[in-house]
Amino acid sequence: RSDLLYTLMDTYIKNDMLSVQESIVNHVEYTIARSRYHFDDFEAYQAAAYSTRDRLIESWNDTQQYFHDQDPKRVYYLSMEFLTG
Repeated sequence: RSDLLYTLMDTYIKNDMLSVQESIVNHVEYTIARSRYHFDDFEAYQAAAYSTRDRLIESWNDTQQYFHDQDPKRVYYLSMEFLTG
C-alpha cells in the first residue's frame, strides 16, 4: 500500500506550455471559482500564481526532504540590533 502512495507522489506536474495553461484554467474554475470563459485580469493573475506555486512546492518539498535526510549542521544568525529594548 505504501509503495502505491510513493509511486503516486513520485510523479511531478508537467512544465510544458499546454500543461501550464491547463493548470491555470483549472485554477480559475476550481480554486477561484469563476467561469473559465468570464474572468478578469486579477483572477487570471491569481490562477497563474497558484499554478506557479504548485510547481514550486514540489521542488521545495524535495529540498526539505533532502536536508532532513542529510541532517546537516545549521548556522543561525541573530543580529544584536533587534535585541535592544
